[in-house]
Amino acid sequence: MMTRHLASRGIGIDKLISTGNECDLLLIDAIEAAAASESTAVVAVYAEQFRNPLESLQRLERVASSKPVVVLKTGRTDAGSRAALSHTGAIAGPEKVLTAMLEQAGAAVVA
Repeated sequence: MMTRHLASRGIGIDKLISTGNECDLLLIDAIEAAAASESTAVVAVYAEQFRNPLESLQRLERVASSKPVVVLKTGRTDAGSRAALSHTGAIAGPEKVLTAMLEQAGAAVVA
């Protein structure tokens, strides 16, 4: 559904990866894999949370130095945090801090 919606607006998707509850594949692993592809121009991320945030942000900084990274971070409101917790068990951290860290790593954070 999402890919058709974007395609109807002329936006192509090279890869679409879902990490689920991240029991064996972390979001940052998927970000790095997408960025390693020559056919990926921009890495767009829909994230409920970042596990191992300091390591993830260091790795994200390396990715963002080579390709644009756009992050749509969910769980930014109280209701969104509750939804993220009920969906994957993810605890959404202090949003202002995480947003600042993502931007410092070179990502564009969108609402």
